[in-house]
Amino acid sequence: MDNPEENIDDTSNNKRAMVMELSVQIEEFASIAIGETLGIEWEKSKSLGFGSSALSFTQKIQLIRDKKGIDKINSDKLEAFSRIRNKFAHVRTLVNITNFFERYDSGGLIKKQFTKWYGKKVKNSNGEEESYTNCLMLLYSDISDFLLKVTTDNIIERGIEDGKNEMMHKMMEIAKAEFNKTDHGVAKWGELLHKALAEVEAKRKNNT
Repeated sequence: MDNPEENIDDTSNNKRAMVMELSVQIEEFASIAIGETLGIEWEKSKSLGFGSSALSFTQKIQLIRDKKGIDKINSDKLEAFSRIRNKFAHVRTLVNITNFFERYDSGGLIKKQFTKWYGKKVKNSNGEEESYTNCLMLLYSDISDFLLKVTTDNIIERGIEDGKNEMMHKMMEIAKAEFNKTDHGVAKWGELLHKALAEVEAKRKNNT
């Protein structure tokens, strides 16, 4: 993953700007994943696009967390980032991640989660705040990878379903042709199945 911090103005150490930049990217990844799940073009969608009626960041994250098959660790990571993001988005006096951990009840839990998930990876950080910032960047990377997997899994699943539909269509097409060849409309379904598979496979090889 590219480091999103490189896209933030180097003249400022504004932690809020960094958190919001990460959240914008995660929100877009979430919109893409939801769009693939629902089979819609997310940028043109009233719910997922850029219009005033679009779902909020928190609502999109909750939809991802509600998706069947999402494991607890990734669900917890989504929730942790969402909590951090929402505080930085709405509390003007929040200056850094250390401050977040000190001021809010949810901070204690997320601090423990950071230690559990990333403690070994950030042990050489220069100070507490840098350690927490590095944890946040690792969290961003994990969430991005997870949302990418959700997206690709949906694409693959849709491809399998499209393949099944194509197979059924081909079966009916061949069956109709075979039935018309017989006196009593009798056909051997095993033979039809192999014939349909061969034609679908040949078509796919020609398209690759």
